[in-house]
Amino acid sequence: MKSIESHSTISTLGKTQTNLILRPLNEIVRVNLCNLWTWLLLAPFRGLGAGLLIGIGLASCSESVDSIIPADDNIAYINFFNLSEVIRQSTDYTLSHGNMVYVNDSVPNGNFKNFPQFAEGNSDDVRAYPRHFTGTDVVVDYVSSGVYWMPIAADSYKFIFTSAGKVFLKDTTVTLAPDTYTTQYLVESPEADSAYTIVNVPVEPKAVEGKVRVQVVNLATDLGPVDVVQADDAGNEVASDLPQNLGFGSYNAQYTELDVATAGSNNRLLLKFRKSGNSEDLQTFALTATSGSTYTLVLRGFEKSAVRRMKIGENQYATEEITPALRVLSLRTY
Repeated sequence: MKSIESHSTISTLGKTQTNLILRPLNEIVRVNLCNLWTWLLLAPFRGLGAGLLIGIGLASCSESVDSIIPADDNIAYINFFNLSEVIRQSTDYTLSHGNMVYVNDSVPNGNFKNFPQFAEGNSDDVRAYPRHFTGTDVVVDYVSSGVYWMPIAADSYKFIFTSAGKVFLKDTTVTLAPDTYTTQYLVESPEADSAYTIVNVPVEPKAVEGKVRVQVVNLATDLGPVDVVQADDAGNEVASDLPQNLGFGSYNAQYTELDVATAGSNNRLLLKFRKSGNSEDLQTFALTATSGSTYTLVLRGFEKSAVRRMKIGENQYATEEITPALRVLSLRTY
């Protein structure tokens, strides 16, 4: 099966380029794609296509698809990220085994017969679900910085993240409204050495001509509030509405629109991340100034060394010494 880069017949949100994100699944299947192709889209999601979308398997062409998929205005889209530094930095690869996202309960229930499971191993710096065009690691078709959306009937859900061996780690209850997009992040919390939190971030994938729309999420566990500024090639600040004093677990609800005309050399917009009220640059990120694009930038990792624990059983914890590794995760959503 070809990668998404080479599938010219599949459209992305609002445009026909194929190297960014999947168009909503309910729209894809209406392009008269019959038995096998529809099965390839849904089956690799380990049953989620059938389980989440009314629980009925697809066995015929597009004329029978509309009847089993909720109407356009009753579908939400979500992507899950496991950004645990304990798992990422540990040499114990079993910590990445059985990392699930249960929906409502840890046993099959209602329309949910199978659940999202993160790929095992920690060689990838980003563990997302879904992260592939097919929803499976069998076909290597991951597109760097792209976001793939899992369609789900709009409703209220409890999402339950697990650690090694499907041990409960953290849960959250979220209401997903129709025709909305949400990225959900599991990350170490600053509250305690074994604490985790789940941060829900609404995404607004749309284009503004001549602008690059930027959303910033602060998931750097021990850093505290941050300021984000734009700079030119000489390091001088460029006036912008980038977020200031952005605390851990927070994001700018109103996207910042950066003018592509302010890009420096190599058509890049330079963004600098600093501790709030401090002029020292902790991270500098160069964002391609593509007109009409939308990005979510996630500041993640630890500023300082730390000893963290992860629950792996009843009164059992894995302990990991975390190496400082602040970095920016770039997710293009349009």
